[in-house]
Amino acid sequence: MNLFCLYHIEQFFLQHDPKRFRLDLTLKNYFKKNSALGSKDRKVLGNFVYKVCRYNSLIDHVLKLKKINAETIQEIAAFEPEKHLVDTSIPLHIRYGFQENFLNLLQKDLEPKKFSEFLDSIHHEAPIYARCNPLKISRDALLLELKKLFKVEATQTSPFGLCFEKRENFSALEAFKHGLMEIQDEASQLVAIQLDPKPKENILDFCAGSGGKALLIAALMQNQGQIFLHDARKNALIEAKKRLKRAGIQNYQIFHPSICSKKFQHYFDRLLLDVPCSGSGTLRRNPDMKERLGLEDVQRLVQLQREIFSQAFAYAKPKGYILYATCSVLRQENQDQVEFFCQNYPVKKTGPAFQTNPSKGSPDGFFGQLLQVEK
Repeated sequence: MNLFCLYHIEQFFLQHDPKRFRLDLTLKNYFKKNSALGSKDRKVLGNFVYKVCRYNSLIDHVLKLKKINAETIQEIAAFEPEKHLVDTSIPLHIRYGFQENFLNLLQKDLEPKKFSEFLDSIHHEAPIYARCNPLKISRDALLLELKKLFKVEATQTSPFGLCFEKRENFSALEAFKHGLMEIQDEASQLVAIQLDPKPKENILDFCAGSGGKALLIAALMQNQGQIFLHDARKNALIEAKKRLKRAGIQNYQIFHPSICSKKFQHYFDRLLLDVPCSGSGTLRRNPDMKERLGLEDVQRLVQLQREIFSQAFAYAKPKGYILYATCSVLRQENQDQVEFFCQNYPVKKTGPAFQTNPSKGSPDGFFGQLLQVEK
């Protein structure tokens, strides 16, 4: 490893605060601030950083390093985690980088085969998924153009999805700049589809984030009716506005509960509640989160999810629909919550739940259950 990369790896870990910022965002900002890093250098830095985060507890256990500096970087670069992942003398939670109580919870909630697949996937990069924007182009037409440049195939389940062989600089693509495509995991696409949005309906995405699912929902509405976006994070909604504009979506509004609460009670035909959760189904994308998740976090999130459902329920019209969704694989955040809602609110399940579990080469872990308001 050259001295230039050694310097930047050391600088990155001096600046990265895992308790405050997601790893992928910190890395993106670091690359932006250090434009002298070429593509090969960025790859070396990115691979090293993700290696440390994926195998942090195993590296600490085997190498017993106190800090990351020019000397220990070389030791970590030479470390072969595969040799130690099969060492049963090392506790399972250390080999895979979880708090012990959280890993026990995962093992209890997942069938043995799915648990094994989950662990296998956690140390591999997630597949690179995108989708066409059906407002502007068909998937077949987009594939025809993209195949001239990359190895890319249609997804098996989502009718809009694309799967790339490797990560590309998508933001530089003309198809991306002109809103013909968006980056979105296939399972995330399927959650949006499960809401079953119709043209001319009024729909509320209550935890919209940067608008990933709202983009597809609005496209399925064919720019007819209205989709409202709400999120507690203002910066996320700023990003959502940019994406909606690029996608050519005109039928959206930002929802402000403090202003709109009374006006929109019992108003919406459909609500999407993609609630904050443990993110256990997407941990391979955010490996720095693994060691920070504990039982107390799950308990706190379960309560928050119930509070969000209570707030949002007032906006659903009689006989309207609520899609409760997470990117978690835990029963406490998924099936158990749905049962709680059905017992405490006038709602009933409509159709089977949607659920995916992460495995190597497959989409992320998502859950969705469509509920109908009974009165």
